[in-house]
Amino acid sequence: MQNIENNINILLGDNVFSKYNWKQTIYKDDLKNVILNGLLVAILGGILAGLVDYAFQLLNLVISIGLLLLCYLIAFRVKKAYTSYHILYPVLAIVFLIIGLFFKQVSYYFCLMPDVKTFSLLIDGGFYLSFILSPFQYLISAFKSFNIYTLLIGIIDLIIYILAFIYTYRFTKGRN
Repeated sequence: MQNIENNINILLGDNVFSKYNWKQTIYKDDLKNVILNGLLVAILGGILAGLVDYAFQLLNLVISIGLLLLCYLIAFRVKKAYTSYHILYPVLAIVFLIIGLFFKQVSYYFCLMPDVKTFSLLIDGGFYLSFILSPFQYLISAFKSFNIYTLLIGIIDLIIYILAFIYTYRFTKGRN
């Protein structure tokens, strides 16, 4: 267990498991600004990221460029929303990134299937798993088809997803 904590601390560059970091005071105005800015940019940035991904999909480029845009927007707005740093803010940025991924997937499906009743997708439970597990699903389908090109694109997309979460956390905590 200690090795896992050490690896996470090295990766994120912060002692996330330290009790002192969580016991620092949280200012209410900062927390309100972080939540308001984070939710707003998660919704609007997620819609924008879905549209960007749809535009790149028309060019036969299936790598999630919109995710990089979304993680930058969320990290930038959350970082600008607080005046005194607390370790809760990067964690909230990750939550906002997951919310943004949901809106990215919804707007992507609205563009991809405008004639189909897209609201019926929101009722389906598989949709809620697909928005967070989409790079894994693409990678699994690439393994099934034995196509090297789709396999490489799937691996690159998975790396982009992992780097987006790490970048969002590290960029948000950048100002101490």
